[in-house]
Amino acid sequence: MRVAHSCYRVTDLDRSLAFYALLGFEEEVRLPLHDSSGWASFIRLPGDSEPRVELWFMPGSGSHEPGAGYGHIGVAVDDLDALLGELSEKGIAPLMEPFKPHPDGPTRLAFISDPDGYEVELLEHYPY
Repeated sequence: MRVAHSCYRVTDLDRSLAFYALLGFEEEVRLPLHDSSGWASFIRLPGDSEPRVELWFMPGSGSHEPGAGYGHIGVAVDDLDALLGELSEKGIAPLMEPFKPHPDGPTRLAFISDPDGYEVELLEHYPY
């Protein structure tokens, strides 16, 4: 077995796709939902063998809150400072200053928020 992907609902598919494109994600396929109420967009990073995130879009269904049990999506990045600089130019600021979760470890991270309020963890020197 393996994890295929994570899925979450978005309120504006084009806006979400543009946001995730800033992180390097590409839309691989867009499929109609089973009841024709919207779309499922599967996105992936270059080098991934398959999409890792599904954006679920149901136009006209109103706003929603991210689930209370939702944590975040983690994305490994090569240069955290460079990416945060690029995102800053697009008006996207980290939720807190970058930090090391373990003082002796190599990993640095920062969190940003996507257009629907879902958090994205950006991990530099992520060992897994």
